[in-house]
Amino acid sequence: MVGSDWEEVAEEELPFDLIPDKFKTYIQDAIDKYNRKSNINVVPVKTSAHIWKNADGDMYNYTVNVADVRSLDSVLEKQNYTLAVADVPYGFNAPGSEYDETPFSQQDVLDMVSSFAKVTTSPIWRFVIIHSLQQAHEVMAALNKACNAGVEAGIWEKPNINGLPSGNRLAWGFENWTIGYWSHDGVRRKEMYNFARDESRVNIVRSSCVTVKSVSQLGCVVNPYQKPVALGDWFVNHFSEEGDWVADLCCGTGSTLVAALLNKRHGSAVDKGENQIEFVKHRIMTLESSFSLAAEAEEVGEGAQGQEVQPPVCGELGTVSTWRVEVVEEEEEEEEIEEAAADDDTDMVDALNDIGME
Repeated sequence: MVGSDWEEVAEEELPFDLIPDKFKTYIQDAIDKYNRKSNINVVPVKTSAHIWKNADGDMYNYTVNVADVRSLDSVLEKQNYTLAVADVPYGFNAPGSEYDETPFSQQDVLDMVSSFAKVTTSPIWRFVIIHSLQQAHEVMAALNKACNAGVEAGIWEKPNINGLPSGNRLAWGFENWTIGYWSHDGVRRKEMYNFARDESRVNIVRSSCVTVKSVSQLGCVVNPYQKPVALGDWFVNHFSEEGDWVADLCCGTGSTLVAALLNKRHGSAVDKGENQIEFVKHRIMTLESSFSLAAEAEEVGEGAQGQEVQPPVCGELGTVSTWRVEVVEEEEEEEEIEEAAADDDTDMVDALNDIGME
């Protein structure tokens, strides 16, 4: 059968209007997913520069950018970037997430790091990627190609990931991070690390996860994968110097940018989600340099467990107002139910006693 005959038979046996709607939707979703992943030009690039002033009057520059992190050289201006921290898509696709249906591949990571190398003027820099365990091989392979001074793997331990479990169950109490080093001559120098003399040089960062998450004006969690400022603080303080530029990539709610500014660095936040970048902009505008993670945790009663909250975006700015939402622990709900049941039992006993007295 020749080609033209086959096309006629195909048209007769399977006309378009007989293709199931679910299959059409599946194909369209697959096409959209491919376009979002492969064509970075579909993201409307937006960038804005600002200045943040701390309580001492020191001023630090920062930019917030709607863009694809695989094309940083078309978004960021060249600066003295010594550190980049990227929380890449895992593919978990949790409710409220944007552009997370497909995990970053080795090529995605390589494109991101290569584009970052084009915007930094520093003779040395580090690139930290927070990723899932399943992505470890791809991330390390990409960093090995892009970073000429070696790669190290690490773990972020989350001690309060399941602080009050109802029953026996396991929780994913850690995430992985990998760091790549680059220097102009390919040699890793001691100034690439900022550890105190008496500080243990380990690749395990112990930092509680976010338990009071930032939400939008509609009451929705801005990003389900919010990272603690304390985690970004550890990377910023150990792999950059005061006055350096720090890039917060796939920034989400901008926790690493917050850590950079609080530690007297300049910074840039980049994310494909326009709503998240808008949130980051207002978050920094209301950020006070006197903010204390420890004090905030104690204020909301989480200090004993070491749980972390995000610095609040308080009040109203223009037409945007934001609040915070607290994670409800299951045991607390069970205690309330038990107390209510005990009150009911007491009321019943009193009623029976009244009847007996009559």
